Amino acid sequence: FPTANTAYTIVMTGQFKEVTVSSKPANNTRPYDEIMADQPYFTKENISGTMLGVWAPKHLTDLFGIGFHLHFVSEDKTFTAHVQNFITENLAIELGKITQIEQEFPDEDENFDQHLFQ
Repeated sequence: FPTANTAYTIVMTGQFKEVTVSSKPANNTRPYDEIMADQPYFTKENISGTMLGVWAPKHLTDLFGIGFHLHFVSEDKTFTAHVQNFITENLAIELGKITQIEQEFPDEDENFDQHLFQ
């Protein structure tokens, strides 16, 4: 990346030798750390699709997490989730520099208002 102090978007489209994703169960209300401890993983080989996400520097960890945060959508849209690992085959890659971030918070949302963020 041109600078290590800016966040970037990345879009990779094409053929992947392997993609491993994870996904939390639907309608799960357990605390995030418990969900992460036993979330299921799924792997597909020789799959076409689009991987997209954000690369963030250390000082933006609270917004994006550090490093890459990626999601995958298969070409046929039947395999999609948060990326854990991947091996590339033949890709087109696009990068974009993030120069502005806008954050909105829930308005009049009792669940949000009472949640104890850590």
